[in-house]
Amino acid sequence: NAAIEAARAGEQGRGFAVVAEEVRKLAEQSQEAAERVAELIHTSSEYTEKALAGMKSSTTEVVRGTAAINHTGELFSQLVEHIKQVSEGMDNVCSKMNEIFRGNQEVLRTSEDLKHIAEETATEAENISVSVSSQQNSQADITSASQSLAGLAQDLQGLIGRFKI
Repeated sequence: NAAIEAARAGEQGRGFAVVAEEVRKLAEQSQEAAERVAELIHTSSEYTEKALAGMKSSTTEVVRGTAAINHTGELFSQLVEHIKQVSEGMDNVCSKMNEIFRGNQEVLRTSEDLKHIAEETATEAENISVSVSSQQNSQADITSASQSLAGLAQDLQGLIGRFKI
């Protein structure tokens, strides 16, 4: 419309026609830029939503893993206690067998071997319990990091939400 009016104005309208053409070009460029910005915001929102979903899923898995590790730790603690009880029982059995079967060295050696195995098992169970505790601490660190990352993603989502077309 501006170009038509400039043509009607004749020689005086030529400068206006040039300005009108530049304004039209700027309007087209602005529209293209706005479309690119909208596309970038949409893409960024999709990535943010995917990241949030992944973090939520990871957090759920971390919570499940932590519960499983806690349960395993409890079971190992119970196992260590039972092994200690077995070890104490084996000490009693060894003493009584020495009293009853002093002449039977083979039975005595077998009982002592069982005692050593029980003690080694108790030691290994305690080592496993320490490892489980270390894993629980690692899981807690991962959970904390996941929650922090989820908060950052939500902040980013909020910042992206400010860009409205």
